[in-house]
Amino acid sequence: MEAKELKRAVECARGYIGKIGRQQPHSPNGSVGKMTTLIISTEICYQERVGGTRYWGCNEFDVALAKIIRVQFSDLSKAALDLMEQEYKTARIAEKASLQAKLAEIEALEAET
Repeated sequence: MEAKELKRAVECARGYIGKIGRQQPHSPNGSVGKMTTLIISTEICYQERVGGTRYWGCNEFDVALAKIIRVQFSDLSKAALDLMEQEYKTARIAEKASLQAKLAEIEALEAET
């Protein structure tokens, strides 16, 4: 993803998570935003023998994992936002060399005139 898209994704995610705990302006009972759905579905690729089962799932594990995520959601969502922000910064910084090359070309063209 390009830096511009990553920045937009960070802004979207921050706005999305920011709705949790914020009072809903048109709620007559003063309720606040909350996470209502958390769906976890894991799958492990492991084949014990040729022709055997290759993809494995365990609903019981997924239910337990969802409970852990729900309990730790605040910390995990902060970590996810931090990761997204870092990916944006890395992509943006990576654009520096390209921008410097373009600037050098522009300066060379200006010097010709």
